[in-house]
Amino acid sequence: MKFRNISLKGQFVLIILLITMPFILLAVYNLSEEKRKESEHAKNLAISLARNIGIQQKNSEASTRQMLSLIAKLPELQLEELNSEMLNLLFKDVLSENPQFAVVLAALPNGDAYAAAIPFKPFSISDRKYYKDVLRTRSFSVGEFAKSRLTNRAVLHYAMPVIDFNNNNIKLILIASFDLAQYQNILSVSTLHEGSDFAFYDYAGRLLYHSRNQQKYLGKRGSPEIQQAIGSLTGEGAYYSEGEDGSKRLYGFIRINIENDSPYMYVVVSTPLSKAFNNADNAFYRNIALSILAVLIGLFISLYYKNFIFKNVDKLVKIANQFKDGDLTARTNVDYSLGETGSLARALDTMAESMQNRETERDLVHKNLQVLTERFEIAVNSAKIGIWEWDLLTHKVFWDQQMYVLYNTESLNFKGSLPYWMKYIHPEDSVRFEEELHHSIRYKKPHKTSFRIKTDSKDYKNIRCYFNIISDKNGKAIRVTGVNWDITERILLETELTLSKEGIEEKVSMLKSELEKTLSSMRQKLTFVIETTDKIADFDTKNELISLKKNITQWGNDSIEELNSIFKKLH
Repeated sequence: MKFRNISLKGQFVLIILLITMPFILLAVYNLSEEKRKESEHAKNLAISLARNIGIQQKNSEASTRQMLSLIAKLPELQLEELNSEMLNLLFKDVLSENPQFAVVLAALPNGDAYAAAIPFKPFSISDRKYYKDVLRTRSFSVGEFAKSRLTNRAVLHYAMPVIDFNNNNIKLILIASFDLAQYQNILSVSTLHEGSDFAFYDYAGRLLYHSRNQQKYLGKRGSPEIQQAIGSLTGEGAYYSEGEDGSKRLYGFIRINIENDSPYMYVVVSTPLSKAFNNADNAFYRNIALSILAVLIGLFISLYYKNFIFKNVDKLVKIANQFKDGDLTARTNVDYSLGETGSLARALDTMAESMQNRETERDLVHKNLQVLTERFEIAVNSAKIGIWEWDLLTHKVFWDQQMYVLYNTESLNFKGSLPYWMKYIHPEDSVRFEEELHHSIRYKKPHKTSFRIKTDSKDYKNIRCYFNIISDKNGKAIRVTGVNWDITERILLETELTLSKEGIEEKVSMLKSELEKTLSSMRQKLTFVIETTDKIADFDTKNELISLKKNITQWGNDSIEELNSIFKKLH
C-alpha cells in the first residue's frame, strides 16, 4: 500500500512513529555500544588492577629480600650467643617501620620459632615450603600463600638464612610474612565500581585470600571458570560469570611467577556488571524516557488534532462525499478562521455554491438546448438534411439516419468508408468531390459543393453538400463534419423556369414584331386621317365626308381587332 493511500490519521500516526522510532533505535544502539565500551573499560581496569597487584608483589619480593639481607648482616645476629629478647625488640622496630608485613620473626635451623615482633607461643615452621627451600638452597626463598600460624592472617612468607661466619652453617632463618590485606589499599584507590573485589589463588586453584569474605572462602577451590582460567596457557585475560549473589560479574586475572616459574600465584579481580553498566543503563533509560515523552507528546498532538483538526477534516470528507453524490446544497459548517482547515472549508463551500449556480445554469441551458435540439431535429427532418462525419484518424465514415434516407439505402449496406461512399456518387462527380475534400483538409477551410448520386433504387439525385474541418489543439485535422440535402426538385424547377422563360421571350419577340407592324399600319392610317382632316374644308360634297367617316371607322375597327389579337397572344 502506498503512503498516499493511507488515511490522514494513519499518516499522522505513522509520521509520529517514524519520528520517535529512530530515537528508540538510537537509544538501544547507544545502550549496546555503551555497554560494550563499559565492559571493555571494566575488563581493562580489572586486568590493570591485577597487573598492579602483580607488580607490587614483585616489588614487595625485591624489597623484602633486601630488607632480610640487611637484617642478616646485623651484629646482633652474628653474636655467638643469640639473645631472643634483643631480637624481639629488633623485629618489633622493623615491623613498625614496615607495616605491610603481618609479622617479622626468626626460627632456629630445626624449625622452632625463636624470636618475633609480637608475643608468641612455641610453634614450628619445619613443614613450610620456604623453610625447606632455605635449608636446601641456603638463599632467599619465597613461600606459598598461607595462613600465618602466629597472626592467623593470609600472608606470603619470605625467608632468608643467617649464615654463621665462623663455621658457614645456618645460624637462624629470618622470616617476613607479607600481609595480603595490604592489597586492599590498591582496591580502595582504584577506579573500579563499588562492589568490586580481588582474590589470590595458588597454582592448584585454592583460594588464599579474598578481599571481602576471607574466612568464608579460604582454602576452597575456585569456580570452574577460575579453574579453567588458571589452567589456560595465557598469562592474563578476562571472562564473565555469575557471582555468589547470582549477579553477573566481570573477572580479570593475571598469573604471577614467583622465583622464576614456580609456584604460581593468580590474582583475580572481579567487578559487578550492573555497576559497570549503570551509566549506560541510566543513559538508555533517559533516552527511552525522552522517546516515551516524545510519543506521549505525539499522542497528545494526535488527540488534539483528532478533536480539533481531524474532526473538521471528517466533516470536510463527509461534505465532499455529499458533493460527489450530487448534493450541492450541503455546506461544511466549519469556522473559516481555523487556519488551513477553515480555508479549505471556505473553498469547498464556495466551490459548492459555484457548482450549484452552474448546475442551475446548466439545467437551464440543457432545457434550452433540448428545445433547440428538438427544433433542430424537426428542421433537419423537415428539410431532409443528412449529417455525416469522416474520422481522419480511423478513416471511418459515419452517417445519421437521414443520410440513409437520402441515399435510399440501408445501414447494413453501407461499409462506413470513404471509398464505399464514392461508389454512390456519379463517376463524373466523385473525383472532383474527393479533390475538394482533400483540398479543404489541407488548408483547413470549409467548402460548399454539389454532386449527383445513384441510389440503390437506381434513381439519380442532385445533392448539395457543405462540410467543415475539425482540428485538435495542435492544429492537426482530425475529422470532417458535413451535411447533405436533396436539391433534385429545385434543379428540375430551375430547368423548367429556364425553358418557360425562353418560350415567353420567343412569344414576346413575335408579338413585339406583330405589334410593331400593327402600330406602323395604325401610324400610317392615323397619318392619312390627320392629313385628310386637314383637307375637310376643301370637300365639296357630302358623299366625300360620308366616305371618309366610313374609312376612318373601318380603320379604327381593324386596329382594335389587331390589338385584341395581340392581347390574346400575350395571355
